[in-house]
Amino acid sequence: MSEESLDILRSTPDDYDFHTQRTMFWIFNGQIIVGPMGTSMSHVEMAESMGWLKGGNNEQFFNENPRGFYLKSDNRVHFYRGVGFGFDDEFKKQIFCMLPHIRERLGLEDTTRIFFGPKDSPIKGIEYPIECMGVINDLIVRK
Repeated sequence: MSEESLDILRSTPDDYDFHTQRTMFWIFNGQIIVGPMGTSMSHVEMAESMGWLKGGNNEQFFNENPRGFYLKSDNRVHFYRGVGFGFDDEFKKQIFCMLPHIRERLGLEDTTRIFFGPKDSPIKGIEYPIECMGVINDLIVRK
């Protein structure tokens, strides 16, 4: 994957307000890594700053490491993977199993809504699916 293919994920001036209001995170090596608060960085920019993108297979990195954001003002959290904002049933199951830890790490409320896909679509002319699954308290996998 070339650097140009990551351009859709880079911040633009139009993203500034949204990016600075949300709490960005990655699920990297099984850990929830929260981005700097108030940053205008995108996920790709955070991954670059962490040294995670080192000229290898960036597409594989994006497919294997989920990411998302928490927007406290709307009480919603979004999850996706890949260079786009993808998800499938297997990915949803993976996230549902991690919800207790995600909830604790991000300080989510019982009523925080769980979404897969981006907040808005289309993004830069590309239409992405968005699915609301319900509220976290109803979705946590209980053992």
